[in-house]
Amino acid sequence: MTLYAEFALPPDVLPFSSILAATPDVRIELVRVIPTRPDVFPYFRVSGADEDAVVDILSTHDAFESVDVLGPDGDGTLFRSHWTAAGDELLAGFARLDVALLSATGTPEGWTFKCRAPTREGLSAFQEYCRDHDVPLSLRQLQRLDGAARQSEGLTETQRETLLLAFHRGYFDVPRRTSLDSLADEFDISRQAVADRLRRGYRNLVRRTLVEQ
Repeated sequence: MTLYAEFALPPDVLPFSSILAATPDVRIELVRVIPTRPDVFPYFRVSGADEDAVVDILSTHDAFESVDVLGPDGDGTLFRSHWTAAGDELLAGFARLDVALLSATGTPEGWTFKCRAPTREGLSAFQEYCRDHDVPLSLRQLQRLDGAARQSEGLTETQRETLLLAFHRGYFDVPRRTSLDSLADEFDISRQAVADRLRRGYRNLVRRTLVEQ
């Protein structure tokens, strides 16, 4: 059994609160989970805020050793940041527990985390971890993704994971909020490999849902 969960968190739960408070239209998306090791460079995307202001504000925060602008990405700007040992405990929990972070989006109203856990016990352990670290986590949605449902889609696990990540990152939005290159970076594969996964996934979905009825 696999569980999909969506959590709501306050805007100050991550060290981006100054950016979220700067303008009512700002939006931050974590492109990679912040690791526990300070020598890894996680990525995030910001829309609705001046890129120089983002760098200036975050560079003064204890959690960031450096923040660099990588350039336009979808309807926002992609940044790379070097986190220090003072990085956030919440995101470190994803590296320690058996819960996958599908997406994390922050607005002035708060953060939305979409996660996947292979067992209910794993999800419960993550919620307990958050309570122990005083993280005010609020469950919005919980959905069971059983094996029968995955089989009926006609997708391999790799195709399904790629389609879901592309959906949550906004690849199918108009205008697109991410690119094949960004998805490829997250999977650590080539751009063509991501395109092939999506194409085969589309084909299997069409065959199962439209042709084999």
